[in-house]
Amino acid sequence: MGAGARTRTWWQTYFAKWFLLGVLVGAISGGTALALYYLMAAIRAISLGVLGFSRYPPSLPHDASALAFLAIAALAGLSSGLLTELAPEARGSGIDNTIMSYHWAEGAIRKIVAPVKLVASAIVMGAGLSAGDEGPIAQTTAGFASWISDALGLRKEDRRKLVGIAIGTGIGTIFKTPIGGAFLASEILYRRDFEYELIFPAFVASAVGYSIFGAVTGYGPIFGFYTAPFDPSRLPLYVLLGVLCGAVAIVYLRTYNATEDAFARSRIPRWLRPAIGGLAAGAVALAFPEVMGTGTSWTAVLLSPTGVASLGLVALAFLPFAKIAATSLTVGSGGSGGVFAPGLFIGAATGLAFGELMKLLLPSIVSSPVPFAIVGMLAVFGAAGKLPISVTVMVVEMTGSLQLLPAELLAVTVAYIISGPASIYRSQRTSRSSG
Repeated sequence: MGAGARTRTWWQTYFAKWFLLGVLVGAISGGTALALYYLMAAIRAISLGVLGFSRYPPSLPHDASALAFLAIAALAGLSSGLLTELAPEARGSGIDNTIMSYHWAEGAIRKIVAPVKLVASAIVMGAGLSAGDEGPIAQTTAGFASWISDALGLRKEDRRKLVGIAIGTGIGTIFKTPIGGAFLASEILYRRDFEYELIFPAFVASAVGYSIFGAVTGYGPIFGFYTAPFDPSRLPLYVLLGVLCGAVAIVYLRTYNATEDAFARSRIPRWLRPAIGGLAAGAVALAFPEVMGTGTSWTAVLLSPTGVASLGLVALAFLPFAKIAATSLTVGSGGSGGVFAPGLFIGAATGLAFGELMKLLLPSIVSSPVPFAIVGMLAVFGAAGKLPISVTVMVVEMTGSLQLLPAELLAVTVAYIISGPASIYRSQRTSRSSG
């Protein structure tokens, strides 16, 4: 066999193998996303139904008992704390521990981690505590992928790749952003680099995961389609928004990391810490009900034409910091949940407040604050998580806002520079060549 034939055979074998493994990870991702989605909805109906919530996103009803709500928040945190005693890796966001597994454990994740993460996270988010669903879906999908890799007798290097693929695919599936999820698989592992080998199988996995999840929950963008035209005269304002979002990203990642460190240093038993964090986050929610839950439903409210009118500019200005506090207390204390979805809400609220202020100051240029909210979504977390490319693609998929791409690219670039080298995911390596 000649060199050309051998190369062609290797090429076909390699891509056939990773096509099939991509399909496998995608199937795991789609099934896991549905399990989390329905388990969280069931717990939400039970726990928040006690307080008389008739819809979601919730707003505390006037006759709701504040003490009852705080008790539910504390009990949810306590349940998470007790469950994660079985699998300490499932505490907090979960993504950091999964990234650590990729870089330093060849993708090995204990079998118990995935089910514990799934149930603990559903309890935390279902009870209305401030946490995202992307961390749980990423770690759970990665945990099942690691287990199946071992069951199939795959090489450790292949298991490692499957775990990396699962992180991005899981997040892309739950957000219905298959393209962004595929890029996320290669970008989330490093602060200034990509794992390019993951992109091909991640595209396959994202397509399958999205198809399965969307077949049940729908295929449209989760925030609908933004249809207004792009106005290039606003580009300087988007640069200013990027500066603001970079500053908010710093506040978010430093507050979250500081809270995580403070709880880690405390002498409070590990199983009790999420209960205390949940209680404190519940107190924040009494003042700002908008901080409850993952933030996705409230982000949809912010992106609606009546988003500002329903809140008011002053309350809107405080909302990003209330969400930062509630998320840091919930997840930083060890409660099982993510920080990505809350980051999108923080960015949307920041952008909406900025856009409304510009509308008041420059009414001839700014007619609506909504495009600033969309740009803010990706700029804050693109900077905080060091994910400027994948988060930009994901938000475009979530909002159908391709015409805003020039503004989005400018703002996320400026925010990324302003935020510096720190990341909310501290397990990220700087690059593939770094130790």
